[in-house]
Amino acid sequence: MMKRQNYGSYLATLLALIILAPASFAGTIEGTVFSVADGDTFTILTVDGRVVIIRLAEIYSPEGDQPYSIDSKKALTALIDGKVVRVKAQQGK
Repeated sequence: MMKRQNYGSYLATLLALIILAPASFAGTIEGTVFSVADGDTFTILTVDGRVVIIRLAEIYSPEGDQPYSIDSKKALTALIDGKVVRVKAQQGK
């Protein structure tokens, strides 16, 4: 189990890996994060006014009533809420 103080840096690393993914990914979406649903799902508003729900790939974040689900959401919120993010989506997803 990870220490709670290291959880934020763990999520930051995972987010960076998703954002800086290799060229095999297709499609880039950029927008301002305005809602964080849980530790691996958030919603952005793009420059052209689209609302896009983003689910981070290849990570597991505790859901609902599982231990650390609130901490997971708080950590992701602290990292990205209100910030402009660029996400490279996998083709077909």
